[in-house]
Amino acid sequence: MTKTLPRLPFDVVKDQLCVRCGACFDLCPKSLIRPDKQLYPAFSKHDKAKCNGCGLCMRACPSNVDFKKLYMECFGRITAPHDIAGVLKNVYVGYSANPEIRYMASSGGVVTELLLFLLKEGFIDQALVCGVDAKNPLRPNSYLAKTAKDIIDAAQSKYSVAPQMNLLGEIIRSEAKTAIVGLPCQIHAFRKMESHSKKRTANVKLVIGLVCHRTLEIDALPKMLEVSDIKPDTVKKAEYRSGKTWPGSVHVFLKNGQKKLLIQDYKNAFNYLRMFYSPQRCLTCIDFTAELSDLSVMDPWFRDESGNYPYSHATVVFTRNNKAEYYLGRAVANGNLHIEELAKNVKIKSDLVLPQEIIERSQLKYFTKLKKRIIPARIKRYQKAGKPYPVYHVDFPPPSLKDRISEHIDSMTRLPGRWEWSRDLGMRIAFSKFGNKLMRLRNDYKTGKAKFQSRIRKQS
Repeated sequence: MTKTLPRLPFDVVKDQLCVRCGACFDLCPKSLIRPDKQLYPAFSKHDKAKCNGCGLCMRACPSNVDFKKLYMECFGRITAPHDIAGVLKNVYVGYSANPEIRYMASSGGVVTELLLFLLKEGFIDQALVCGVDAKNPLRPNSYLAKTAKDIIDAAQSKYSVAPQMNLLGEIIRSEAKTAIVGLPCQIHAFRKMESHSKKRTANVKLVIGLVCHRTLEIDALPKMLEVSDIKPDTVKKAEYRSGKTWPGSVHVFLKNGQKKLLIQDYKNAFNYLRMFYSPQRCLTCIDFTAELSDLSVMDPWFRDESGNYPYSHATVVFTRNNKAEYYLGRAVANGNLHIEELAKNVKIKSDLVLPQEIIERSQLKYFTKLKKRIIPARIKRYQKAGKPYPVYHVDFPPPSLKDRISEHIDSMTRLPGRWEWSRDLGMRIAFSKFGNKLMRLRNDYKTGKAKFQSRIRKQS
């Protein structure tokens, strides 16, 4: 028996099912819902008495996502439960033709360049993007970018909880042609609203998904500063993917003009941070590649035969429909983007299902196991224990013993994040000289493993 959808966002928060997408903030017709310090929806007892129970706040809530229904509405078909990529038209790898944008972005700058093209050519009037809060440089903040500068200012990923959809109400109340950029759960919110009223959401011309393992709590960056002896009020700007050496380093820029390195390798830093600062709701998300977007992008974590990453400063692009192919093709024809089919590079014929060799050579193999096997096993465990769980309406087969064991191991790795003392100790070890050595050893192991697997593939 599935859990009944909670009546109000506060029930969702209580059940630890809130993704903090922010959609309910602006959808409330009486503006009663506001973010608390941790960006969860909240309102006062006085405001609660004013609520008339209209339910508008829950229409976009990702605590309950009918994947079957939304898949059919978006693409006219569904994919297999364990398919990590979702519906595909093609898989590309590319980058911005503008070197400045390419190297300032997280990976290749395809999203930034595509939005600039769409805005300049009049395909959109604005884009929902994620920048930095003007009052607090340690927190991300969504806004509607209406100029080229607005779009460029939002370049680079922000690895922190952000209420990206807090402008959804403003978007659907306007007639401005809009592109939406968001994480999988944030796109779930938009698609649910679109399903409820296609007429009101017709001005949204393109939905761009950012592939997401899981985000980080808003306390992660302040703790990184603390263990590095940097006072938060001295910081002007923080960058998780700074520098021209891909995949980038974690830096902060101080108000006195200094640039401080927090960690040399962003990827290894994130592997530690997720142990201590993974939001609870992220641990029950089954969507890695933003399956309900028109177009998804991700880092090119594809290793070659030497165990290295051959596509530095590039973006992997999944197109899911003709609309995405059209806009991408126009940007390429106009000279804004360099794009080529990834499937051709690995000598595998592209199909509507992601080629297995692409999965084997990338992080997608791990995330297929995590998102499509381990997390369904966790949801099943929650269901049996009577705990609240998100409803996806996906027919996953019963988890195997191996999946259940993997789920328990994955849950145990998150234990250090449950207590302040263990988070503090773990962070101080992770970002010490000893921690840096562990990161290098881990990277060497991964490189060696990729070489070995490549050799095995050749022999077979």
